[in-house]
Amino acid sequence: NCRATDKSAISVCFSIECASYNGNHPIRYCQQCHNIRHNNRRGGDHVYHMSLPHISLMNPQTQTYLVQAIV
Repeated sequence: NCRATDKSAISVCFSIECASYNGNHPIRYCQQCHNIRHNNRRGGDHVYHMSLPHISLMNPQTQTYLVQAIV
């Protein structure tokens, strides 16, 4: 039921509440849907993964760890 123009998945939520919308499997959300489901009023206690930011936006130590993890 996503109505966003950019439907790129930016998060995966593992909470029971969100998974119930997807046959009890973790569900991927675009930015707009993620913000709706995980705002200050609800979803604050959900466990979810977000995509990594662009490497140029990371601090130098994290950049080093990321490069070492790949190499």
